[in-house]
Amino acid sequence: MQLHEATQVREVYGVDQANELLQEDCWRLLAVTGVSDPQGGSRVVYVLGNSNLPRKPAAEQGSGGFQREVRS
Repeated sequence: MQLHEATQVREVYGVDQANELLQEDCWRLLAVTGVSDPQGGSRVVYVLGNSNLPRKPAAEQGSGGFQREVRS
């Protein structure tokens, strides 16, 4: 899923909260970034998107990786 395909976008600040949403059928991880908090520390932010569409079966999903060989 790309950001423009999401009908909802949500930021969460903990890995447990992110994993909880990822267990639901429609949430996908879009980005992981960091932010500074007011106390001078930093936090990890997980950006999740929801398209309200169920996930495709694993066999239909691409590997998500780079193509290993260039086909001509």
